[in-house]
Amino acid sequence: MRRARPVLLVAALLLFTLTPIHTEDRPYFALSSDRTWAPGETPVVHLWGENIPALEFRVYRVNDPVKFFQTLQDVHSFGGRVPEMPRVVSPIERFHQIKKGWRDAIRDLFREQFSEDSRAHIRDRMLARERRSAAAPAD
Repeated sequence: MRRARPVLLVAALLLFTLTPIHTEDRPYFALSSDRTWAPGETPVVHLWGENIPALEFRVYRVNDPVKFFQTLQDVHSFGGRVPEMPRVVSPIERFHQIKKGWRDAIRDLFREQFSEDSRAHIRDRMLARERRSAAAPAD
């Protein structure tokens, strides 16, 4: 049984690392125009979208455009962004988060052993050694 544990652990780790990461095709759309129009002109807008089965729009008349644009925080976006919906994290994503947390904790532990000046000195020495080996002719 003791010999089976390491084998099972390695098999589980291989399974998690070889499982493909799920890529998410998020819906996206953009509505734009190349200029502004005066009253009476027919406006032309461009619509681009991906992974959206349908869109619905409402068009409003602005009675006082100067006041309308003065009250906007950003004239290039009307109303800000919609908060992202929470989603369930898959087991492989959770495992990735755990691995990343361990890696960051270990990296920070080693970094804490040296001052910022010492780390800069070590980094400079390693870069100098790397440059010397890159400049040396290959045999």
